Amino acid sequence: ITCGYGIESANADAPFLTREENGWIAYGCLAARELNVELSQVCVSGIAVSGGLHNRVFPGYHPMEEAYQYTDQYYDSMAENEPERWDFAAHPSDVVLINLGTNDSNPMRFSPGLENALAEEEYFLGRYRAFIEQVRRLNGPDTMIFCTLGTMDYYLYNDIEKVVRAY
Repeated sequence: ITCGYGIESANADAPFLTREENGWIAYGCLAARELNVELSQVCVSGIAVSGGLHNRVFPGYHPMEEAYQYTDQYYDSMAENEPERWDFAAHPSDVVLINLGTNDSNPMRFSPGLENALAEEEYFLGRYRAFIEQVRRLNGPDTMIFCTLGTMDYYLYNDIEKVVRAY
């Protein structure tokens, strides 16, 4: 959706390969070019707002709520460098579009039983709200924030809408 996961793969069922990812022809870049706006992205294929109640994230990954404030937390982690904070004041954004939630549905889908899935969903609601608050705090009061859910899954759409309305 954002990073271009599998966009250049000849086989839709093939496992993930970075060389088949091309963000330049993914939705965000296409839209930015069409609208003639400068684009800056924070994206990682498979990223979620949080790791769920049991912090289930891919090895080496950090959830977006931890990674958002840094320039490249993933590289810095692998290189064992201290993460560098992004200077939001030096790089103000008119608009921030949050396109998260697709991967956050996995802890619910794979939870053993409805009660656990509901607990994961409630946890997501709190983490999503906290992430919106973080985006607001880091970007300031004048940045417009839009929240959406990608085209691949709509499982959490109503939940995201509920959080945004409450916020």
